[in-house]
Amino acid sequence: EFNDIFADMIEKFYGDVSSVYVDTTEKAGVKCYRFLMRNPQHSTGRKHGEISCFEIAYVRFADEHKIPCLHFLLHDKNELIDNNQLSFINDEMKTSNMQYIMTALKSKLPEDMRDESNIILTLRQDDKLFQIERFQ
Repeated sequence: EFNDIFADMIEKFYGDVSSVYVDTTEKAGVKCYRFLMRNPQHSTGRKHGEISCFEIAYVRFADEHKIPCLHFLLHDKNELIDNNQLSFINDEMKTSNMQYIMTALKSKLPEDMRDESNIILTLRQDDKLFQIERFQ
């Protein structure tokens, strides 16, 4: 069931087909699970996008099965993800019960994500988050 949701996300996100499988191994008597892509792509931006798809799909799966989970995604290095995919994530967050927390330069965001309703906190060179410099 999860793979159906995930494959649908990948298809919407990238326009191609992929899914996840689990490789189970044992190390020192402990079962280890590795989640691998069936059709792996090797660009860093693609990997970041696939991680976002995986997390969105998991939240949807968990909600369908009444599994408690966090409803936010926290990501860095969003400049590696294509603007079309960032816009897709933005649309997904608007239609779901999830938040996408990310760091980004405003100039690097697609136009549809620059809407002030999407921005919770903005930092500037003269207005830093922890303002450590004031205490030195």
